[in-house]
Amino acid sequence: LNSLAINEMMVWGKGLSEVVYYEEKLAIYPRIITSNSLIEFFKANILEKEIFDEKYFCLKDTDGLYFFDYINYAELPYAEYILTKGYKEFCEKVKKETDIKVLQKYNWHKQYLRIAKDIFNEYYGEFNPIRWDEET
Repeated sequence: LNSLAINEMMVWGKGLSEVVYYEEKLAIYPRIITSNSLIEFFKANILEKEIFDEKYFCLKDTDGLYFFDYINYAELPYAEYILTKGYKEFCEKVKKETDIKVLQKYNWHKQYLRIAKDIFNEYYGEFNPIRWDEET
């Protein structure tokens, strides 16, 4: 992580190579992934795990890769709107889509929104939790 070379024409190093590899070979779903080594470096050297997770909202996906959770949970009306409207829209898109690759992305995003809803409800939903009918 600490070896990076930069000049007027190029940027190169192990970390950059990892990012390019992840983007080209592993980024199937609509998420911003980061290397496990970077996440582990931050957790071990900069912040305690709980502080890291709470501040940066990095989630570990089912394939073992970390990705950044883009919902800003502190923006309560906005977060509620994105979660509720977004989930409903993705349910409708899944019903109409026929391209299998697009369906994979839509279904991944629906699952992500379910997880984000649970995170939101854990932090802010004590009195007004987000609820929706689970559609398939």
